[in-house]
Amino acid sequence: MSTRQADAHHAFVVGFLAALLLPADAEARPDDGAGLFTFDAADVVEFWDVPDARVRVHFSSDGPNATVPADSDGDGVPDFVATVGLEVAEVLAFYEAMGFRVPLFEADIGLAPLGGSADLDVYLVDFGGSSDGQFGVDGCLRGVCAGHLLIENDFSGYGYPSLDHAAQVLASHELFHGVQYAYAQDLDPWFSEGTAVWAEHLYEPEVEDYLRFCTAYLGDVGRSIDRPPAGSVTAFSYGTALYFGFLQEQLGADVMVDMLDRLGAAGDGDEVGAMADAVDAAGGDFADLWLTFATWNLATGPRSGRTETYPYAVDLWPGISAEVTGSSIVDDNRFYPLAATYFRLDHTGGELFIGVGEDNDEAVIFQVHPADDSGKVLDPILTWRPDTADVQSLGPHDAGTFWLLGTYPQVASESEKRLFCFGDAATMDDCALAEVDTSGDTGIPDDTGPTDDEPEVDGGSEDDTSSSDKGGCSTLALGVSTWTLWLPVWAVSRRRET
Repeated sequence: MSTRQADAHHAFVVGFLAALLLPADAEARPDDGAGLFTFDAADVVEFWDVPDARVRVHFSSDGPNATVPADSDGDGVPDFVATVGLEVAEVLAFYEAMGFRVPLFEADIGLAPLGGSADLDVYLVDFGGSSDGQFGVDGCLRGVCAGHLLIENDFSGYGYPSLDHAAQVLASHELFHGVQYAYAQDLDPWFSEGTAVWAEHLYEPEVEDYLRFCTAYLGDVGRSIDRPPAGSVTAFSYGTALYFGFLQEQLGADVMVDMLDRLGAAGDGDEVGAMADAVDAAGGDFADLWLTFATWNLATGPRSGRTETYPYAVDLWPGISAEVTGSSIVDDNRFYPLAATYFRLDHTGGELFIGVGEDNDEAVIFQVHPADDSGKVLDPILTWRPDTADVQSLGPHDAGTFWLLGTYPQVASESEKRLFCFGDAATMDDCALAEVDTSGDTGIPDDTGPTDDEPEVDGGSEDDTSSSDKGGCSTLALGVSTWTLWLPVWAVSRRRET
């Protein structure tokens, strides 16, 4: 075979493989004139190559997708274009220095150069307020993918404090999706978005976007972390970043590198399994650390300041809410795996008790925290892993506020329903005498509505199986849905804190 024939054959093979590698959901690039976000025929499209970096920024200097035109140094490159390009290059170097794989380029998966170069392409396009950035997949090979970045062209009306801040948030977030695709092709949205928001925090610890989404997670902590609300990707999924921020505080960022390494090696999409294995390999105990995570989440917002918690806990406002508040609490609660539920007792003074009215097999862990006069929680006075039905005395206490958290810190396919009592001696009578109905579905529901025999639970764990978003990022409202749970007649009524 001649050299020319060999070259032609190689070109044919590369082109044929490239066609096979393009997934059905590969994102059309804006300069293709197709797809949801694209340059218009009226756009004057230009590009700028970042010096000493494999990054090319595509932008419109005039037309419907025109970027911010200001050019303070008169070099012919709009300031915002330079800001985005330099930020992307800096984030790339930062992630590599932290030990993560860098996003793949077209050549890494056998594709010919796209966007006019073999570099990482960044497109500034008008999202029209529907989102502010996206990582678009160009193609995949053996379970990993290469792609390109799309970032809002001018952030007009988006509420970012500055264009520099917007570029920082989007570069760190969207590039981490590229990092993820260098390990695995198909990650669940809660893990994909949660770790990408965490990566913003890793790159810039004080970033407000991270804190804002973490508060959304704290508003629904009774839901299993890997079972976000059904439908499109919600603020809860983004807010799971708080758990990865917690792991960073406890074990260092290397645990996240190991987590992705394990996902890439296993290729099974078991994000929770990879989390547990990485935590254990780093010297932690997954279940014990989950209890600590639940404890730190209690000490957020107005309750922070008197016990160990996040260094930024005061900014996680308003933190968690009580599922039940009262001077005595009797509740038949369903505890979901990798979730936590909180109860606030207004103790009137005297001996304080906690009881479980049925065998527990050490599944649900209960922890009691007093609070000071300002409402800040203190160190726990009891951490209880009951095996059988039992009542524990916490001794005499002055009148005041006490918080009880209950958590099921295990990787499991079913929830655990428990009757428990918290309060004075009379409250324990209810726990000891009540007949408990534990019938019905104890699994983690996959639908969005209640079953006939069990109303839908606030903070329940519907599986987000209907979402196909594996990397696009939207601007999302931070409201957290709540539902009403109807209780047996002997239980106290639920009163949400205001």
